Amino acid sequence: DVVAAYTLAAQGGVGAALEGSVATVDVAPSVKASITGGSIFALGDVDLQGMSDDALSAESLGVTLAGGLSAGVSDATATLGTRVSAVLDIPVTSTNNLVAGSLEVEALLSPEANTADNIPSALDILPPGSGAAVSATAGGASGAVLLGANAAAATATNDSSASALIEEGYIQLAIHPLPNSRTSSGALTVLAQDTTDQYAKADGL
Repeated sequence: DVVAAYTLAAQGGVGAALEGSVATVDVAPSVKASITGGSIFALGDVDLQGMSDDALSAESLGVTLAGGLSAGVSDATATLGTRVSAVLDIPVTSTNNLVAGSLEVEALLSPEANTADNIPSALDILPPGSGAAVSATAGGASGAVLLGANAAAATATNDSSASALIEEGYIQLAIHPLPNSRTSSGALTVLAQDTTDQYAKADGL
């Protein structure tokens, strides 16, 4: 997912200018990959993977060209709270089981999680210069005297998480190589990976 917000406030003239510019992006997507119940018999590998490739950009710019006093404030806030999970849950019974060459249960959270599959990264889709998975940029420029303690404020928050879990299951993995297996036979991988990148910049002139 890619979300971008851009705001521009400009004020010209003689006298007092009170224009402000606010850009806010708050996104909390959820991705879950799961196998629940039943039986699985595979000659090769079983891969269970939850993946999210998210990027946010908030940019706020305030420009004042007044001949008097200026109190405009630029405020950019970007908040990301992605939840990615991969869950294998096959209740143990006389008929429920999983038989395969290898098993991978993975939850991947990264701004470039899809690049291995030749899918463009979310960062490639954002406006040039955004640079990070969560980016907030605020700028305030004035040709007059500035009133107020903050000309610009930028906040970038990433509260995302990834979890991979085998809750229950009878799992039998091959000891000898199978013809359709890409990995070493008998390999079991449970991986949760959360890679974040945040950037915030505020300039007031």
